Amino acid sequence: MIKFFRHIRKSLLMENKTSKYFKYAIGEIVLVVIGILIALSINNWNESRKQRVKEIDALENIKTSLLADLELYNGIFKLRLSWKQKGLEYLKEVAYYKRKVPEDSIFNNYFEMSTDIVFRYDSGSYDALKSSGFDLIHNKELRKKIINTYQIQLPAYMGFINDKLDRSETLEKEYNKDIFKDYVAKTKKNKLEVWIDFKVDNVIEHPSFLGLLRLENGKYDNTISRINRVIFFSEELIKEIDNELQILK
Repeated sequence: MIKFFRHIRKSLLMENKTSKYFKYAIGEIVLVVIGILIALSINNWNESRKQRVKEIDALENIKTSLLADLELYNGIFKLRLSWKQKGLEYLKEVAYYKRKVPEDSIFNNYFEMSTDIVFRYDSGSYDALKSSGFDLIHNKELRKKIINTYQIQLPAYMGFINDKLDRSETLEKEYNKDIFKDYVAKTKKNKLEVWIDFKVDNVIEHPSFLGLLRLENGKYDNTISRINRVIFFSEELIKEIDNELQILK
């Protein structure tokens, strides 16, 4: 192709057609410029497409992490908290109405009342986005909401839940020492084991047991309200990600 254009230019010069030569030269330059612009446009389109694919992958990965966390919150976390609530409600009713119930029932519901969860969440997809650069997400509002969720909201709620449990641990141990004792017993299979029993009478009215009820009830109220809030803003973020994915695809 280059030889073809060179041949045309040479012919025009040999025929002393200078004006036509310059017109042709200008036309050739215009064609070259157009070709370069087309090549740049195609290259920019390819780069834009690659970036869009990366953005879609990043958003889908974050959505997958959020959905997995929601499954954990609505499944295991809420199931364990329902056990705690069941034990609390039973023991509060027994204490309020001063019912005489078997010690086994108090024991079983005490251990259900003591059930707790340690809050956690998956930040792997967010960390990957952070490494790639937040500018990968072109929607500024969505980008801001993702950053706010993983850098502020989720760490804060993890602290609200887990710190409450940590602060309660010392007092809980003190209460337990007042009302429980360990002893060695022989099972039906003649195996020696360390068991636990009440060391006070009428345990349901003992101040330390009532203190445990109050402590565990506070832990439950704090945890369930925080979990529900996390579920709410996680679901809202998923909706916004879905809307953006529809646009990008």
